[in-house]
Amino acid sequence: MSAPDGLRDARSTAAPFQVRPSRAADREALGAFGHSPGVAQAFCASPGRRLAWRLKGIRVVGVLAEDRAGVLGSVQFVRSSIDHATWMFGHWRVAPARRREGIGRRLLSEGSRFLPGIGRLYSYIDWGNEVSVLAHERLGFEACPLARGSALLGALSTVGPSAPALGFEPRRRSDWPALFDLYRKAAGPIWFGLFPRVGSATYLDRVPGPGSWLPGPVRRILPSARVWSVEKPEGAAAMVVQRGASLTLYADPARCDASLLARVALRLLAQGAGRDREITLIGLPRWLVARPGPVRAEILMGMPQISRLREAR
Repeated sequence: MSAPDGLRDARSTAAPFQVRPSRAADREALGAFGHSPGVAQAFCASPGRRLAWRLKGIRVVGVLAEDRAGVLGSVQFVRSSIDHATWMFGHWRVAPARRREGIGRRLLSEGSRFLPGIGRLYSYIDWGNEVSVLAHERLGFEACPLARGSALLGALSTVGPSAPALGFEPRRRSDWPALFDLYRKAAGPIWFGLFPRVGSATYLDRVPGPGSWLPGPVRRILPSARVWSVEKPEGAAAMVVQRGASLTLYADPARCDASLLARVALRLLAQGAGRDREITLIGLPRWLVARPGPVRAEILMGMPQISRLREAR
């Protein structure tokens, strides 16, 4: 099978280029390359903005490929606030005229060397983008067998039957370890390869922002997540986690269907959530997101060992 665009080994006749971290002076060139002003600004953040990110436990590194004519490719890496050895990447692109020269591979392999302490790497791909899936797999990434997605509650409430009603049971912190198996099924094995320190005692004990770098005993006195188990007659089929304004559903893939999604949305609407409130959906079976509907789905591509990337050919 031929390599996807941007990943074939470099041709001997290809013009030389270098891979380097982005700088503040690159903003105009990134705009000309096709990035939106917001993305270009993130690649070329001011010292003040970088300081604000660091105070929130965020580390962002932009990387460019360039030759004498200008920018040939880009990628942006973001360090996880809960495990500093794990980084996510996005905005990975190569100029159409310079594809099939190995630029995409070098952006990741050489770019990862600018990331302190990196051990694992992942990204999300929009559902249906099979070319990107192949490009990731060529470099050693694994595709999660499950999907994740998001939808507005109003639209999600219409995707399946509304009866029978589901039980919504508030869960205390002391109940969280008993729900860990449900979280494990929803997240999938690749997630635990990317975040190996996640365990039953801490998997929901995460505080976005400044609290993410505090010691565990200190985090536990800060405002906590609110958790409800979604009960069917045979037991918990999912759980809903609220952190601030965000809502996340973790579903058992073997028991997740359109009816479950619709009834969870209806229950949240009945509790006062707005119809335009967005909910993140974790643990979706692929057959479910392949159907037309309001869920915007994506696939996790993970590399639990960064050495795979540097060995890929």
